[in-house]
Amino acid sequence: MAEMVLLEQLRKEIDQVDDEIMTLLVKRMEIAKKIGRAKGERPVLDPEREQRVLSRLEKGYPQITPAYLEQIYAGIMALCRSVQSRGKA
Repeated sequence: MAEMVLLEQLRKEIDQVDDEIMTLLVKRMEIAKKIGRAKGERPVLDPEREQRVLSRLEKGYPQITPAYLEQIYAGIMALCRSVQSRGKA
């Protein structure tokens, strides 16, 4: 019984962390929209910048396997490129 209580508490903590992640993702999207406007006619995709971001994160968070980090950020960056494109309109 105590194990179930602990499990539920830990799941609530995960839910809170997920909410924090989503709040930060929305903030990142808002900034990406501003970047899209600031880029003007320049292309949204900047592979060199994306690689710098990944390299910085891989060095800063070695506890996360680079392949997983790249998967996570592939989605995040794709989302933010989409927002940048719409922000230009």
